[in-house]
Amino acid sequence: MIRTYTFILISFLMLTSLIFLECAKFPRLKKEIVTEDIVYTVPKWKQIGILSEGTPTVTRVLITYTGTMGAAITAIKSNFFKYNENFYKTLSFGTSIYISEDGELLIVPKGEEAPDEVIIKRKLNPEYYSIKIKSSKTSSIIEENLKE
Repeated sequence: MIRTYTFILISFLMLTSLIFLECAKFPRLKKEIVTEDIVYTVPKWKQIGILSEGTPTVTRVLITYTGTMGAAITAIKSNFFKYNENFYKTLSFGTSIYISEDGELLIVPKGEEAPDEVIIKRKLNPEYYSIKIKSSKTSSIIEENLKE
């Protein structure tokens, strides 16, 4: 009988120590959540077309790119401070048309290249922000329950 209790006690102590040793390993395996945003750069100008027989005007290039006449006209009107009607009339075939994300046009004459400008973008860390969103949703639910 003493052997049985001794065996049970030793087994229990071994099992307990094994559990504590495994639990001590978990924090080391857990990866840290980076709270900072991820920063990267992208080219500012995207080439959308070249003036040619198929697309002889900037408006045609914009229609091909945007898919609608309204969007093309809006892009031209929003760049009126940079290019006027007389400028558009002087363009020849081979002129490259570029656009930025905010709709700014860059028209580069034949033989020249667009500047190598870049935009710094920030990408939210999905792991960090998904945790913040979950915690903010639970707190708003509790607040709503308290109001009722």
